[in-house]
Amino acid sequence: MSVRRVVLTAALLCLLLSSPVWGAGNIPALERVFGQPPYAFAPGPEMLWDRPIAADWHRVYIGNPGEITVFDSQGNWVEAWPFSSELREVGDLIQDQPSGATSWPNSIAVSKWGLVYATDRSYSAVHIYANDGDFIGGWGGEGDQSDAPGSLIQDASAIAVDDTGRVRVLDSQAKPELDYFAANHIFVFAHPPGPFPDVPYWLWAKEAIAAVADAGIVSGYPDGRYQPGLLVSRDQMAVFVARVLAGGDESIPPGPSRPTLVDVPSSHWAYDYVEYCAARGIVQGIRPGFYAPRLGVDRGQMAAFLARALVGQDGVVPSGPPTASFDDVPTSFWAFNEIESLRQRGIVSGYPDELYHPEHAVTRDQMAAFIVRAFGLM
Repeated sequence: MSVRRVVLTAALLCLLLSSPVWGAGNIPALERVFGQPPYAFAPGPEMLWDRPIAADWHRVYIGNPGEITVFDSQGNWVEAWPFSSELREVGDLIQDQPSGATSWPNSIAVSKWGLVYATDRSYSAVHIYANDGDFIGGWGGEGDQSDAPGSLIQDASAIAVDDTGRVRVLDSQAKPELDYFAANHIFVFAHPPGPFPDVPYWLWAKEAIAAVADAGIVSGYPDGRYQPGLLVSRDQMAVFVARVLAGGDESIPPGPSRPTLVDVPSSHWAYDYVEYCAARGIVQGIRPGFYAPRLGVDRGQMAAFLARALVGQDGVVPSGPPTASFDDVPTSFWAFNEIESLRQRGIVSGYPDELYHPEHAVTRDQMAAFIVRAFGLM
């Protein structure tokens, strides 16, 4: 291991052990957040200065001119994220208040959800990145003459984020003769709430989840959460599809007096929905008379549910092309026609490996997206 790697690793470990973890409930003191400047990271004499730095349990983020450099917790370089000039408003200003002083011209914060916030004093802006480096948006920006809350920032020099997701941005003015920054305000921003408390604005399927919620197709769990990462079960799938086709709960007729499926008795919470779908040929059971309501839905089954629902009670899913579109869904596959039908409609597509992966389980955020595409809810 090179001398530089040893120094780099040692510096990072010291910072991880001694520096406050932003986003773990701590809002750092603004007068000086970190102790020793990380000179070990400097590739040349012209870059020997104190730099903003933040860490979570897995990564260390260091502010460099024009970018954020990312290291893992062992000191290995991971990647670099350039600052983006394409800022857009993603938060709402909720208050501003006087502050003390700070000696840092830039700052980085990491939320408990993995979002990385970085101030850019040169452009009076805050940049927001996902934990994979994708630029999400930000507040402010040089030349921003709008009335949006972010335009109030004049000199973003420090930042912190708490467990509620509120972001505090220090707005300060340089006092070089005193070697510190005199604070004017701390601006406090709050991200726009999602349709459910566990569906944040940066979730890829936020719009789809909001659409199915607005349409009355989903209502969340008793605790108010949507649980986007949970797997979809077969009884839930029947509920989603029945609500779409019938136009809501109030249009779902009572099920028959005698259950069609042995393992879905009339006392089952989804009985009426399963029977509604069974009567229309949308669900057919895993074997005669058995539905297995608690089993998870995979991508093959999901395609079968939606394709049958789209053709209607008396319709027939059209035959697929003579040549399969996906190598793992041959013409002999049980749901070949259904998958090909959804692919032709633009409802499903393959993975980067050009396979469909019918065996992959479907999560609730994915199902929301599939339903929105299938039934044109957006």
